[in-house]
Amino acid sequence: MDIQIKHAKLLERNFSNYNEIIDSMLLLRLKRWRLTCAKQKNVPAFIILHNKDLYMIVKSKPDSLEALSNLEGFGNKRVEQYGKKILELIEQHKAKILSTVSMY
Repeated sequence: MDIQIKHAKLLERNFSNYNEIIDSMLLLRLKRWRLTCAKQKNVPAFIILHNKDLYMIVKSKPDSLEALSNLEGFGNKRVEQYGKKILELIEQHKAKILSTVSMY
């Protein structure tokens, strides 16, 4: 196998893993927020958001309340209750990743 092709495949695999790690970090951030919110309201975490909702957020990374409201299960009430905080968490996550990458 040509060394350039081998190197490109290795980079592609590592980049894929890197994106998975970044997404996992956002998922963890969202889960921590959900747990805190659930404790404050004295309800189970799934009442705030189901795991599938968190996965949709991580996958789509909405950048506006409108984009968030386009996700399945995010009606007006849910967007009104949690939308701004979810977008804030996504932005904080992006800023953290950018600051980490710019260090190198």
